[in-house]
Amino acid sequence: PERGTVTPGTKFIYNNWDFNVVGFIFEKLTGRTIFDAFKTDLADPLGFEDYDASRQRMLGFKTNVSRYLAYHFFLSGRDMARLGVLMANGGRWNDKQLVPADWVAQSTQLLVPRSDIAGEADNGYGYLWWIPTATRTGADWRNAFLANGNYGQFILVLPAINTVIVHRRSVSDEFAVARNLGDTPVNKAGVSSTDFLKLVDGVLKDHV
Repeated sequence: PERGTVTPGTKFIYNNWDFNVVGFIFEKLTGRTIFDAFKTDLADPLGFEDYDASRQRMLGFKTNVSRYLAYHFFLSGRDMARLGVLMANGGRWNDKQLVPADWVAQSTQLLVPRSDIAGEADNGYGYLWWIPTATRTGADWRNAFLANGNYGQFILVLPAINTVIVHRRSVSDEFAVARNLGDTPVNKAGVSSTDFLKLVDGVLKDHV
């Protein structure tokens, strides 16, 4: 909506530019690139098996007038799962605290009650994490949170049952890069978080 037409705190619309600026600020304050910091602080200590720094990309449509590019990660399912386990354990991996526990707790709390994006309407938002808000299978979903990536890349963390579920959509690097540079009009069918969470809920119910 037009700036100033909505009362602050009453409406939430996901805005990818916010992330781009956060990454820019991080790099300016630390003197490190997003991808180098990710490798040193997370990928290496978590024992990522497939992380390739050369695959990672800073991308933006060529027609964009902003200098704040998006930082796209290309990760395998098993490496995504490691990130989920790290978060499920409060930022701790084996005997080392990689992410402050208080930040994990704070960033995965529900701050915004509902998204207005089609396909994401039963999710709220924390600090960079989506929070499932629809009524689901009882205690299994208590304190759950979700990383929601392009075309249906998900890391779902269910701390109450000590479970991490990863979903990857088969999208080639070449297509993802071309799409995010605006070099192709082709779009692929994605997987909404609503559909993904319904599927997970059905699986959990079957195993109660």
